[in-house]
Amino acid sequence: METLKSPGFDQLFFKGLIVGRVGYSEILFPEPVDLTGLLKLRELLGGVVQFRIG
Repeated sequence: METLKSPGFDQLFFKGLIVGRVGYSEILFPEPVDLTGLLKLRELLGGVVQFRIG
């Protein structure tokens, strides 16, 4: 999360982005991902990406 907070808004393109939740799993996006459409970073977890049991 700290890595996502540090770049400027125009630099929110990430290659090899890993999104995960402790005790669940993680997802690797090998291609570049554009996060500039997110108004807040918290929209990524629980909004765009959701981890559920079962």
